[in-house]
Amino acid sequence: LWVERQRARIPSLRPGPLRSGLLHRRAALDALPPRLHRALGRGLGQAAERLTALARLLEGFGFEQVLGRGFVLVRDGGGAPVVSAAAARPGMAVELTFHDGARGATIDGKRAVKKPTAPARDQGDLF
Repeated sequence: LWVERQRARIPSLRPGPLRSGLLHRRAALDALPPRLHRALGRGLGQAAERLTALARLLEGFGFEQVLGRGFVLVRDGGGAPVVSAAAARPGMAVELTFHDGARGATIDGKRAVKKPTAPARDQGDLF
């Protein structure tokens, strides 16, 4: 039974229709490389834009940006960050890193003295 069905299909396997099918599939296959090239170009372009955006974001989180806003990095003599007031012992030599350079300092153990603020001037009655 199976053999008879296969023999019945053999006459439909003529070279003309097979060649036509192959030519059609070859044309479809030939169209793929330019499409693939365009798709890869778009994908790489999008990836480059995303990488640039992430690099900008990373720069914004760098400690140098924080220093630019008025903060200071305090390091001990070995270069390790001093992360708490308790770790800053009196007499300890430290390096203060500002956004534009570094200076040496010594911890004196005293609390920082704040300048008194000027009293607010009375605007008087506006009504």
